[in-house]
Amino acid sequence: MINTTTSLRKHQLASVNQFHIRAPKTADWSSCGVGKSLVALSKFDALYSIGLVKYMLVVCPVSVMSSWRDEIKKHTSFTVTTLSGTMEQRINKLNGDSQIYLITYDAIASRGIGKMSMFMALMGKFHNGNMIVCDEATMIKSIEAKRTQALIALCDGIKYSMFLSGTFIPQDLQDIFTIYRAMDGGQTFGENIHEARNNYMDNVGDAYPHWILREDKREEFLSKLYLRAVRLRKEDCVDLPPKVTEIRKCHLTAQQAVHYNKMRREFHVEYEGGLITVNNVLSKLSKLQQIIGGFIYDDKKIAHKIPSAKYDLIGEILSQVGDDKVVIYARYIEELNQIQDYLKSNGYKCTCLHGSLPEPTRAANIKKFRTLPEIKVLVAQISTGGYGLTVVEANHIIYFSMTFSLIDYKQSQDRIHRIGQTKTCIYHYLLIEDEFKTPVDQYIYDSLIRNNDLASALSDFEEIQKLEKIL
Repeated sequence: MINTTTSLRKHQLASVNQFHIRAPKTADWSSCGVGKSLVALSKFDALYSIGLVKYMLVVCPVSVMSSWRDEIKKHTSFTVTTLSGTMEQRINKLNGDSQIYLITYDAIASRGIGKMSMFMALMGKFHNGNMIVCDEATMIKSIEAKRTQALIALCDGIKYSMFLSGTFIPQDLQDIFTIYRAMDGGQTFGENIHEARNNYMDNVGDAYPHWILREDKREEFLSKLYLRAVRLRKEDCVDLPPKVTEIRKCHLTAQQAVHYNKMRREFHVEYEGGLITVNNVLSKLSKLQQIIGGFIYDDKKIAHKIPSAKYDLIGEILSQVGDDKVVIYARYIEELNQIQDYLKSNGYKCTCLHGSLPEPTRAANIKKFRTLPEIKVLVAQISTGGYGLTVVEANHIIYFSMTFSLIDYKQSQDRIHRIGQTKTCIYHYLLIEDEFKTPVDQYIYDSLIRNNDLASALSDFEEIQKLEKIL
């Protein structure tokens, strides 16, 4: 390998030499933090060195692009181009002399004015050989989506591929057939996704579809998952420091208690200018979570602030961690804004990461947090900051509020607990303790640590009934 400048660890070297270069289309479902991106770069380098490929396309979420650029620069002598800008600018960039190109999932199926098509331009560049990497492969979902159909057609036209995910089992299990159809062209489960689903799953839904794995097909299904994929556990191949959990509790403020109890009992909250109402238990759960977080969105998406004691817990933690850097995760944009205001008013310099920021701003903010000693805190939205980042400069994570998604939660934990971390990683959970039956953040926390994905479970009638009793 002549272009990789970093020596591979033992598990990475074995993964490349004994698995990934032995088959054109493979997947790496290893745990987050074990260096899958370097393995993918090494597979490309091996193929490039013997003339089998000239270019590699990396398809990834926008939040991961800066990490890929950093990894390519750190570990290889390859040049990289990000396919961003207008359609015309993206297509023109494909005419460059870089070996590696980065693009988002959404951009693959995009079309410009007239006959310009990103898909056709990509096919022209990467077909007949070359390599495609699909990072965070659980982004590949419904077969009916145009971007999924475009991705499958693109992967079918590129000889070498490698799919990556540390949490590769999707929230909706039937999406696994779409992921594998894109990954290996149908070699594992067949080309017809619906036939594969019907073979391995049963629809037990009543008013809406709810697909579950058939017990008589479980063993066969699980064995097929690893025919063209490798999965290494972090604890088996990387010597990392321990993880510690700390629960920090506080009570609702008087104003929070009034709003929380009224929403819990009567499904509405009064605010200046009108009412906030909900019509089902899931939206009620979200509104109660917002109240606990110190605000509530009205029907026009306008945020109304409510004093919260959770900010005092943030101050306590930051005063105790010394010079250690900290990542603070929250679910809602309004929480991120209020956390930043609190930090700045108390003399802490911070930077932010959320889905509404353009990719260059995200990359710049991450770089500031990683390289500037005075930037002590990264405030991040879980759905954005939980993927693809390596921030081993921090060893504390504060969960101000929690996501419903088990995948998002598990991904977020591994941003600090990965190769390069030398300190004990401490996870602080801010939870409400009060007289109500079960505060919603306690319910969400309990569900996630039991590996229960609320995003999927709350489509189940029995789980909804259980939640109605709790609330």
